[in-house]
Amino acid sequence: MAFVVPAFMIVFFGYVISFDVKDIKVAVLDQDRTQRSRELIQAFEASGRFQVTQHLARYGDIEPLLDRGGVRLALVIPPG
Repeated sequence: MAFVVPAFMIVFFGYVISFDVKDIKVAVLDQDRTQRSRELIQAFEASGRFQVTQHLARYGDIEPLLDRGGVRLALVIPPG
């Protein structure tokens, strides 16, 4: 028992517990609206870590969205 239980716990918790962060809800404010900015947004989504849930039109929309927990992160791409 002294060897089996700890070995089982190590293997079991190695599969069950994961500290990987996935599917973080993101709002995007794309003020540049170029091909490069769209590629950046697609790269965020393709990573598997971020999920773009909101496309914002103005900077003032960010704070209320973060406050009520609609998203965890706001990506602002300024012009140029």
